[in-house]
Amino acid sequence: NTGDDGMGGADGGGLFISGGNSTQIVKLNNCLFQENKQTNQDFNAMDVKMTSGDLRVDQTIFANSQSKMAGSGTNIGGSIEISGGTASFNRSRFTGHTSSAGGLLGAAIGTMGGTVSIDSCYFSGNVGSGANDIHNQSGTMTVTNSVLSEVAQVAGTFTIDQSGNPTVLSGTVPKTNTGITRILSAPTTPSYMGGCSLVAFVVLPIELTSFTAEKQKDNSVNILWTTVTEKNNDYFIIKKSTDGIEWNEIARENGAGTSFSQNDYLINDNSEMAEIVYYQLSQVDFDGKRVTFDPVSVRFTNQVGQFYYVNMMGQMVDFKNCPSGIYLKVFDNGFTEKVFK
Repeated sequence: NTGDDGMGGADGGGLFISGGNSTQIVKLNNCLFQENKQTNQDFNAMDVKMTSGDLRVDQTIFANSQSKMAGSGTNIGGSIEISGGTASFNRSRFTGHTSSAGGLLGAAIGTMGGTVSIDSCYFSGNVGSGANDIHNQSGTMTVTNSVLSEVAQVAGTFTIDQSGNPTVLSGTVPKTNTGITRILSAPTTPSYMGGCSLVAFVVLPIELTSFTAEKQKDNSVNILWTTVTEKNNDYFIIKKSTDGIEWNEIARENGAGTSFSQNDYLINDNSEMAEIVYYQLSQVDFDGKRVTFDPVSVRFTNQVGQFYYVNMMGQMVDFKNCPSGIYLKVFDNGFTEKVFK
């Protein structure tokens, strides 16, 4: 895209997010923003401009945007500008962004407000008249476990952790664990097919945010998972294994069909357990297509962890000061042991 509004300025060459509130969520996953350019007018944020809402970016590449400063003002954010709302960037790359003239603060990311978190991201080859990578004009900026070379701070707060020791051009930016330098090459070019005009993007049937198995005090297991989007989802299958090789289906749970809100699921397994049990989750579309996720495991070992005593009435007691009798020693993994005193 080449942006030019003909009036001395424009914003958001690739994507412009505005007019929403904290419940407006925009998700970018496995996307590519590349070679968005401005050659004639003042232009902020060649790739994404955000003024409000909730932006969540994962495994996305922002590459080779070019922003020209035609007037006497200052551009904030050559690739990304955040002036309000909440934005998070995870496992993404910002490379090759340049300012061809004038004052561009933050060749990759610039903030004028809002809250921004960056985790496990890679910045390289960005060149601007201000900070090459990130410029925090105002707002709250947090960077963790990332690779970057140059930042600047004017107002608001800006913290950096486990991201090497980048140069701070201005302001005060606390840096912790500076000796930890990450070498991140992922993600590679996103694996979408065709062009935007063909609407040929690959859409996963569900967006799974968690899948866990938790021991209960009665030695059963709660299997829990959460989705935030579902598309044509018919049902889920839970399988169980004691060796991670042979699997047996133990439950099915109806899906939400097509949903863009959070759905929480729970299955309780009270069948026979082994020292280690494994659980596997599969999702099945209405047309029969299936996706299987990585398994989770639960370990059952006797008498580990903290414990407490209860009397035969089920009341917790101080064993040292108890009279003679029969008590139960209850461990934090749900195992119980009869104790005579």
